Amino acid sequence: MIQSFVSRILHHFALPLSGQYWNEVISLHSTLFITIGSMAFFQFLYLGTLSIRTFTRVMVNVMWGASAHSLLLLFKKHPMSNVLERNSSIQAFFLKVFVGYIFADVMYYSIHRVLHWKYFYRRIHRLHHETQQSGPLTALDVHPLEYVFAQMSTELVSAWVVGATLPELCFLSSVAKVFAMYSHSRSDGKAWISVMEHEAHHRDGRHNFGVTGMMDWAFGTIK
Repeated sequence: MIQSFVSRILHHFALPLSGQYWNEVISLHSTLFITIGSMAFFQFLYLGTLSIRTFTRVMVNVMWGASAHSLLLLFKKHPMSNVLERNSSIQAFFLKVFVGYIFADVMYYSIHRVLHWKYFYRRIHRLHHETQQSGPLTALDVHPLEYVFAQMSTELVSAWVVGATLPELCFLSSVAKVFAMYSHSRSDGKAWISVMEHEAHHRDGRHNFGVTGMMDWAFGTIK
């Protein structure tokens, strides 16, 4: 009964629009808009550090992500998410989100290291490192190409690899965004990789490339 209730709630966010492609694009990016908008409200209300410039650039990136997602579906000719099954369990839901998030972190770590190569850093990633680390939304204040390939694509591909349904894709992408924003929150709390550790990455650019710390530990780049 509980599983059925949760499934109905999650399926509610997969807006029943005509066309499975547009359903996926609109559902995912409207969910991200709400998630990011909520964090922006928190940053403005409690930290008082949200600038119009940062908010505008982040919202533009969300639109770039939606556009890139649409183009991907146009060429792929198949949604990135699977059809929601009636008998799906809440355990399977969270397992796929967990595995998908770990896979996304593996991809993000790899792309992030490439972005620190001189050619890509000067043209793309430097924009993020030169931005003042003022709060959660700084995580998404990046070059549009970085948002599309390092953030959005890793979430979409990981969801596709684990066979995620649309609600699972929306939840997975939202979780990824929340953890990324948390790492830029200037908090003294601890997550899988602390805010202080990510600030160390911004200082020297040679450590702490991932989000969970798993890949940094495996490759000796954790600090």
